[in-house]
Order: sequence, then C-alpha cells, then structure tokens
Amino acid sequence: YLPRTTRAYQLAAGINRWLQQNLQRFDLVHIHSVFNHVPMATARYCRKRGLPYIVRPCGILSAYGMGRRRWAKAISLRWVEIPALRAAAAIHVTSTAERTDIEALVPGPLRFAEIPLGIEAGPTGVARRWLNRHPRLETATLRLLFLSR
Repeated sequence: YLPRTTRAYQLAAGINRWLQQNLQRFDLVHIHSVFNHVPMATARYCRKRGLPYIVRPCGILSAYGMGRRRWAKAISLRWVEIPALRAAAAIHVTSTAERTDIEALVPGPLRFAEIPLGIEAGPTGVARRWLNRHPRLETATLRLLFLSR
C-alpha cells in the first residue's frame, strides 16, 4: 500500500521506487485511468523498460470527462497522457463512442481494443417481463435506476 501524498493528481511518491524495483516481474501491465500520477508513472516506466501496457481511460477522455479542470487537463494531456496513449499496446475502450472521443482528442495512430462492459442490452420485452413479475411497479410513482461506470 502506497499512501497518497497529495490530493492533486493523486500523487503517491513511493510508487516510483516500487516501479523501479518490481516492474521487471511482469509481462504486461493493465493501467486504469489517466490524469493520475500512479497510472501515468507506471506507463512511463513501462515505456522505459519496453514493457507492453494497456490503458483503460474509464471514460475520462470523453467531452464530459474533459469538461472539469480543463486547463490542467489540457497541459497534462499534451505532455503526459498523449505520449502514454500513443505508446500503449492497446487502449481499452468499452464502446465505439469512447473510441471516437479519444480519436478526436488524441492525434496520431492509436491501437484500440473495444471490450464492452459485461452487461448487454437485453432483447425487447425484458422490461415488460420484469414488470409482469413485479406488478406493483407497473403503477408505481417512483422508480429508481442505479447506473454506474
């Protein structure tokens, strides 16, 4: 466990030493997120060692994700994230829309692996069958939906 040393950019100072001492034990690294010190430091060390890595941006490179802290993200994108994405063995996206957002933001050739989330839209009528099993909800005034990344 490496504690976060600053809130900004999720800096964890101990990660650099750990990466230097341990990356050679791995054949492939799967990095989750961008605009964060730990995953981007990991990408940098992988590049230095010629170790293949996959980056999963988790939707952060969408127009919505780029909307907050725009100026800081623009600087980091240019100098940190774009080099990491270009050198990645693959960028793991979960939809064509996510890929399109990244292609519009990051110039140059990129390698993508589109692997959707483990939930697929069901066939027409699934909602009707569910409501048939739970008839009270048919007339309910309140229905909740939990939607997460």
